[in-house]
Amino acid sequence: MKRLVCFLIIIGFLPSLTGCGSIYANFREVEDLLVIQALGLDRLPGGIQATLASAQEEREPVCMSGVGASVTAALERANNYSGDERLFFAHINGVLLGEGAARQGIGEYLSYMCRSTDLIIDMPVFIVRGSTANALMTGIGESGKSAADMLQGIRASRVSRGGSRIFTAVDILRYLARGGSALVTALAAGTAADGLSEGTTAAVAGYAIIKDEKLCGYLDRADADAASLLLNSPGRFDVLVRDSGGASVTLQVSDGSAGILPVWGEDGSLTGIDVSVKVSASLVEKSAFGEVNDGEYADRLISALESEIAGRIRSVLQKSRELEADFLGLGSLVELTSPLAYRRMPESFLSRLPQLELRIRVSGALGHTNDIKDA
Repeated sequence: MKRLVCFLIIIGFLPSLTGCGSIYANFREVEDLLVIQALGLDRLPGGIQATLASAQEEREPVCMSGVGASVTAALERANNYSGDERLFFAHINGVLLGEGAARQGIGEYLSYMCRSTDLIIDMPVFIVRGSTANALMTGIGESGKSAADMLQGIRASRVSRGGSRIFTAVDILRYLARGGSALVTALAAGTAADGLSEGTTAAVAGYAIIKDEKLCGYLDRADADAASLLLNSPGRFDVLVRDSGGASVTLQVSDGSAGILPVWGEDGSLTGIDVSVKVSASLVEKSAFGEVNDGEYADRLISALESEIAGRIRSVLQKSRELEADFLGLGSLVELTSPLAYRRMPESFLSRLPQLELRIRVSGALGHTNDIKDA
């Protein structure tokens, strides 16, 4: 009798698993999905504008936008233009924020990224320098390309060739929570001076500096590379120096690390920060003949490398002090190094930051071009 009951129960489930009563009532065929791979967000007088772009795969890329009182409402409005296709967000390569939106505050957008079931929190975030996300994305679309393909290319280039660190939403949230400031990768549209047609693509244009959730400044490309070095996540970047004869030499930094130690006064106050940096570089190009294996020649290049890196690091730290924005997380490093002294500080770290004495030491090493190829 028990076997009969079990058999009847199993039979009872079969129609729901095989017929129209499937538990996957919202199932859609792949052909009915419009895979969105780039999301742009701008602040307009009427609300938030969401711009969506698909990749250039088996069909022409699609770019659409909608405006609403919130990100969710803007996406719903954009969804109205998708026809019978359902928007699919799981493969988004990045979120672009217009400069105007970032200056008013990115908190609302970060909150959406954290809470949305359609997005992943570790996706890269970019700020469009000097323009809107919509203008950049639609401009690229007019050339027959896609903003999604552009973002994918930037990420692939970062992996294969190195470069400044690209921050994700979770990175930005972590830095904001620890020190109230963060860095976000900045993008700028290509111009004729870059060898590109206006508006056809975009390139990394340093870092945007976020303080109290609002855009307050930028680090240019050279300083962005130095910032990545200070964050112990350096990519490969070029440094132009002069040899002993005044000829230009291009060195490529392929590795590096940074250490930070606080300097304490007798009254328990933080008086300065010692920054110790190590960099390894290889010679990739020089405008005049010179014997690289010659000791004096190599020493001259190393000295020039150390001087250039030290200057860039000082520029980054000076920007941090001027803006009173701890986007490098120095306060957390000081606390980690000297927790008791940090808690006894008569002033907060941010209030002391503009007065801190900076001591920068750079130790360079010169390798061979083949070191880069083997890395």
